[in-house]
Amino acid sequence: MSAEEIVEHTSLVELFDGVTDRNPHAPAVTDADGSVTYRELGRRSLEIAEKLVVGGATENTLIGLRVGRNIETVASILGILRAGAAYVPLDPTYPAERLRFMLEDSGARLLLDASGPGDAVLTALDETDRAAGADTGAVRVAYVAYTSGSTGRPKGCVITHDNVLAFLSGTLPLFDLSGTDRWTVVHSLSFDASVWELWGALATGATACLVPSEVIADPVRFVELVTSAEVTVVSLVTSYFKFVLDACKKSRTRPTGLRHLFFVGEAIRLDLVRDFLSLPEFSAVTTANMYGPTETTVFASAKVVTKKDTENGPRSPIGAALLNAELMITDGSGRRLPDGEAGEITIGGATVGHGYLGRADLTQERFPTRDGQRFYRTGDLGRRLPDGGFEYLGRMDQQIKRRGFRIEVEEIEQVLREETTVEDVVVCLCAAGAAEFLVACVVPRDGSADGLTDVLRARAKRLLPAVMCPDKYLLLPRLPYNDSGKLDRFGVQRSAQEALTGAARS
Repeated sequence: MSAEEIVEHTSLVELFDGVTDRNPHAPAVTDADGSVTYRELGRRSLEIAEKLVVGGATENTLIGLRVGRNIETVASILGILRAGAAYVPLDPTYPAERLRFMLEDSGARLLLDASGPGDAVLTALDETDRAAGADTGAVRVAYVAYTSGSTGRPKGCVITHDNVLAFLSGTLPLFDLSGTDRWTVVHSLSFDASVWELWGALATGATACLVPSEVIADPVRFVELVTSAEVTVVSLVTSYFKFVLDACKKSRTRPTGLRHLFFVGEAIRLDLVRDFLSLPEFSAVTTANMYGPTETTVFASAKVVTKKDTENGPRSPIGAALLNAELMITDGSGRRLPDGEAGEITIGGATVGHGYLGRADLTQERFPTRDGQRFYRTGDLGRRLPDGGFEYLGRMDQQIKRRGFRIEVEEIEQVLREETTVEDVVVCLCAAGAAEFLVACVVPRDGSADGLTDVLRARAKRLLPAVMCPDKYLLLPRLPYNDSGKLDRFGVQRSAQEALTGAARS
């Protein structure tokens, strides 16, 4: 499907229905229990939409959706959109308090639980202490995705139908994708990489294969599934791919039908790509590095990575801007910088989201408008290369990528700092060999160190998603500060790294 054919649709539902009209009996989605055709999925989504309308859903109503790795979740997404509403994806593995905050902050009045077996269950929520809801104006919201927040308060990114359609029209035509493809859906449907996995398949008439959690947890079983299910398109974060690659090397049978491998969510490792492309079965696989934050609708640029690219050139190439997106390198005042000079990656175009839900101040700061066009300041450091492509150089602030999730360490610090026996805390990402560890460097209050690590570990587990829970705790008498009186985060990082390395040696 061409870019023009995608964007001429007025909604994602209209796009899906058009594909269904052309391929009613094609398999749309598979899960651990079976599969459904496009016609069957459309019929189920209509039943859910009717239930939602009776339950009070109207245009742009935000509906909390507890997601699972099942067909009913996909039908629920379509049903919510078909009702004119928008969904707030809720991963049931997140702590209850975090899920409660997301529901309250979004102002959701309805909760649709599709995470279990059987039909999705609709519940009307108590409106006490809930936010007023989205200030969306005339835009048609598709979903609100919550990301980590620097103040300990997650923020909801408002993404519209037009955003997703612009994203798909700028991405799908770049690759040889068709209705005969079979895509894995590896990432949680609360993580925006799944928007690419799911809608990349549905927009092209292909099959979306929902991978069970227990299979994802075992890279060997994942490789076996990709092989047995004749999967042709896979999207992975680098930190998981390295285990999948190792499983491929050790496997007697390899997924020889694989045609496309997309790297999403975190910085690419060219050495791993080189090893992958060196395996005879995968030498012809198209490997692409996809870059973009949640706020600009999944991806904003793409770079097909060849074996030659892995041997010389930029360390982390992210390619050129997608159609409907614009990338530029700017300084602190928003001025464009010349080629080769490092600065903040700033993104414009039709894929830029509507802003942060109920956070007008933060939206104004991170989504500046110039000459009537909305941009997003990513906080990523990069530079424009002579060939017109871009290179990612890392984060400008303390935000990190871990297992594909974007994390602001200040949120973790805020949660741990609220423990009464903690004087201060800094969180950093350290490496020991090939492994990465999230380390919390803690200064106990009044020397109250007894049992503090266990207390903090339990607190983190209760209040934070697993990916944000520190792996290790380092108790320090004080934190280092520089000559200007500012916290020396690099000094903390060095201390944590030295402690981690010393422990590994011993």
